[in-house]
Formats: sequence, structure tokens, C-alpha cells
Amino acid sequence: MREYVRPMMTGETFAPNEYVAVCWTVGCRNNTTYWNHNSNAPFGNHWSGGEGPYDEVFSHTGDCSVSSNNYFQGNADGSGLSFVMETSSDQGKLTGGFDYWVDVNRNGIVDGNGNDGSDVIYWYTDNGSRRWNHWGYVQSAEDSHPNRS
Repeated sequence: MREYVRPMMTGETFAPNEYVAVCWTVGCRNNTTYWNHNSNAPFGNHWSGGEGPYDEVFSHTGDCSVSSNNYFQGNADGSGLSFVMETSSDQGKLTGGFDYWVDVNRNGIVDGNGNDGSDVIYWYTDNGSRRWNHWGYVQSAEDSHPNRS
């Protein structure tokens, strides 16, 4: 015998249980820096520590300037941002940390096209004996899906 079931609509609330990769990339735009010299960062010094030591001159035109070498995670609204690592051809995997995010267009979303006017990310890498402070303009990871999360 079959029993009548009254029709009803139900729904589920989506609750993410894993980190989602960010949908943007950023390559280092810091100039060559020397001890006691200022960076060319557009919003000043927003790092949690000093760069160095400077036993030799070094620049930021190497692997850190290639956006696909820098790995971040976090939410589109800038919350929970963290720097995961940089893959460096001469030093392997460099860890470090996230320091600051400038929401240039004040829309509450980490976004940009990689040029002046895009949001700016400040982060650092560290190999245990030297620290590099980085900054860069945010660019969409995939132009055909600029708002994908």
C-alpha cells in the first residue's frame, strides 16, 4: 500500500569546509632596495619587519616578480589572507607571510588588472637568514573569469 506524501520544497545552505584558492595573482614590483633606503611601494611601508641583512645588493626582478610563483590563500573580501609560499629557482620554496592589503577601489573585493589603480598586496619571504619585503598590484588570475571564487 502506498502512502500519500505532501509535496514540499526544501533547501540546503552551502557551508564551505575547505579553503578555496584565490582568483588573483600578484608579482613583486618592489625596486632594488638597499639598507636604509625606501621602497617604491605606492602606499608606503606596510611590512611587519625590515628587509635584509644586506651583505650584498639584491633586487626583486627575479622569481618573485613572476606572479605564478607566489601562492596566497584567502577570501575574496580580503579576510583570511595569507601568503603560502614562493617557488624560487635558486632557493626552492620560500615561506614568509602576508602583511597588508590596500583596497584601492574600495569595493571590498581583492581585485585588479595588474596595473596602477589595482589593489596592492604587501608580503614577505624568508629563507631563515634573509628577509625580502614584496609588494605588487593584484591582477585577475584568469581574464575570462575575473570574479570567479
